[in-house]
Amino acid sequence: LLPIFAFLVKCTLSFKDLARNTCKY
Repeated sequence: LLPIFAFLVKCTLSFKDLARNTCKY
């Protein structure tokens, strides 16, 4: 998998926590 893809996946999984800036790599 591409790094950017993995990044987007984790961001999506943590989308509900973006308000807390939980979008981790």
